[in-house]
Amino acid sequence: MVEPIKTPEQIAAEEKSTADKLFDADKGATGPEGASGPEGVSGAAESGAAATGATGPDGATGPIEKYAPKLPEGSLLSAEAIERSAAFAKEHGLSNKAAQAALDRESESLSSYAESQKELWTKETVAWLETAKTDKETGGDEFGKNAELAKRVITRYGTKEFASGLSDTGFGNHPELFRFVLRVGKAMGEDNLVLPGSQGAAETKDMADLFYGKPKTE
Repeated sequence: MVEPIKTPEQIAAEEKSTADKLFDADKGATGPEGASGPEGVSGAAESGAAATGATGPDGATGPIEKYAPKLPEGSLLSAEAIERSAAFAKEHGLSNKAAQAALDRESESLSSYAESQKELWTKETVAWLETAKTDKETGGDEFGKNAELAKRVITRYGTKEFASGLSDTGFGNHPELFRFVLRVGKAMGEDNLVLPGSQGAAETKDMADLFYGKPKTE
């Protein structure tokens, strides 16, 4: 019997029907683990932390209850940094070792920054002194004499704490402070500012010596 000739539409419909049957059969197939599903994996057992229980960062089961990082010796950080580090470690599930490493890193960064700022400040105070030495009013050939007069004003009217503050901060080298004190001394007259043992001044390397009678110490 000769089969009737099928139209393209009929052929397409049959192919689609066959494909649908194969797909339905595949959905019901049993996978290699015996589980029913599209690829033989349906309702598979949970794995990892969900199957065995959460494992803490240090290998212990469950989350870490307490973090106890310690500040490195000589650290510039405050005690609050310990709390911040512990809170961060707990939030992100870090180990105690990682929490300590984070705190050490923060401490090292702060120390490095402080050292760089100290170096910049030292350069600034040295530049101030050089400015005072070359200024038309305060420096030049009269620098030593002017510095001695400024020293008399500081010694006579300033307290030891004031002098120490200028020395410790480096502001004793500021050219405008020097100019101000020098003008005060000149307005009062050198005769009114004679101090025991002050005999003229030679140029020194630091105005701390001129203002306070001793070299500036770190």
